[in-house]
This record gives sequence, structure tokens and C-alpha cells, in this order.
Amino acid sequence: MKNSYIAIAIIILIAILGFILANRNSQAPEVVNTSNRTKTVFSDGVYKLNISSSSISWHGESLGHSQKGFITLQSGNFVISANKIKKGEFVIDMNS
Repeated sequence: MKNSYIAIAIIILIAILGFILANRNSQAPEVVNTSNRTKTVFSDGVYKLNISSSSISWHGESLGHSQKGFITLQSGNFVISANKIKKGEFVIDMNS
């Protein structure tokens, strides 16, 4: 059960990172360098998922058996406010 939670967390993280990287050209974030640390600041608004370059890779294991594959996303978006993700929605194509 613990491995399932880890796998789900990794899938969500990959989706978030793919979403942010896919949208980096649509609204250029501001990069702020403070005290030897670089911070990326995103503009407030809705960021849409670039579905042509986004997918979720998965890997499952059980005793003596493992599988892996990809799931495609049909749509998705994030709402950014005050440089934080406030909410988001993904539609996953489970038939892929």
C-alpha cells in the first residue's frame, strides 16, 4: 500500500512539472536572485496543460512481476495566485 502512495505522488509530481515546463513560454516567469538563491516567480493566472508534450509514466511491481507504461492526458490546468498553485484539474485518458 505504501508503494501505491509513492507511485501516485510521483505521477502527480511528474504531471505538475510537465505542466509547468510546457507553459514556461506562454507566460514568462520572473526569476529573482536573492541572497545566493534563485526563485522563479509565476504570474497570477490560469496555466493550461500542453497535452501534445505531456504524459504520465508509471511503474508497478508485485512479487516477481513488474509493468510500466504511459498514460496520456486529455486536458488540464492550474490556477496560480501569489506564486502558489491554488487549484488544478487534470483529465486522464485511462484507455491510453
